[in-house]
Amino acid sequence: MDSAATSSHEEERKIYYDDGNLDLVVGGVCFRVYRGVLAQHSPIFKDMFDLCVPSDNIASTSKEPFVNGNPAIATVRLQDSARDWRHVLCILPDAAEPDELSLYPSFDQLSACVRLGHKYQMPAIYAPAMDYLKRRFAPTLDGWKKWTTSRGEPYTLPRCTPAHAIGVVNLARLTGEHALLPLALLGCAQLGCKQLTDGFAYGDGQRETLSAEDAMLCMESVSRIAFYGAGHTLNLVQQKYQCRNRLGKSNGVVCRDTAAELIISMQLDAYLRRVAYPTPFVRPDPEQALCESCLVNLDNLNSRALKKLSEIFRVG
Repeated sequence: MDSAATSSHEEERKIYYDDGNLDLVVGGVCFRVYRGVLAQHSPIFKDMFDLCVPSDNIASTSKEPFVNGNPAIATVRLQDSARDWRHVLCILPDAAEPDELSLYPSFDQLSACVRLGHKYQMPAIYAPAMDYLKRRFAPTLDGWKKWTTSRGEPYTLPRCTPAHAIGVVNLARLTGEHALLPLALLGCAQLGCKQLTDGFAYGDGQRETLSAEDAMLCMESVSRIAFYGAGHTLNLVQQKYQCRNRLGKSNGVVCRDTAAELIISMQLDAYLRRVAYPTPFVRPDPEQALCESCLVNLDNLNSRALKKLSEIFRVG
């Protein structure tokens, strides 16, 4: 890089290859990388390099997207987040197969892979990130049971805060992956008004919030969610009268006590004015066992609740 370019842009030494042949300038940060890596993973970059003309997805701060100060090094200026590109460029050189994400990626990394993978058509980073989100936010009932937390905690991702549900909603809207929306919007509805409107901050301090329409949808849905949750809990309690173990045979007493504990827990939340996260699901504490027939009924109730969320949040 020549001295003028060095003075104009902050050099990102972590991703700056001396033998690279492309300066990627994003938000005042210069990444020196290899054209071949970008061309390998993105048909948009490949076409741009082949034709040497701007792409609709590429924006330049000058009239020409390529600045040939050094004939061996091109400069491309992008109107994206430097934070996103930092994450993606750490992954991309090794992303030969769509399974390169860490076991529990941060939300910053997930968001970067989804946003840039979607924009620049890079399946090697988009696919694993989206699959990770779908396993937790578009699950089957068995998947939901595997990832769900206790009754007293909102639904979220590992290594993430509950507020990151806001980011999942925005990614679903951006990409059209609407299967993510019901559980992600539920997570937003569980935040409370202040956190819902404040959003969350990325590692570089940039904040992300819901659109006004989605924020209003979440606030309007809280009472309906709580209504369905209370109804499903009462339905499970009533089943004790039909349970074949209700007289104490096998573990029928445990079933009765579990149902009673659910009611008592709801009463205590109201009496002590504790935060009770609205949920349509029935989630007994893990140590409270149920007999086989009541477990089947519990699964049926929660399966209906999972489907009901799409109706509550008007997800087609």
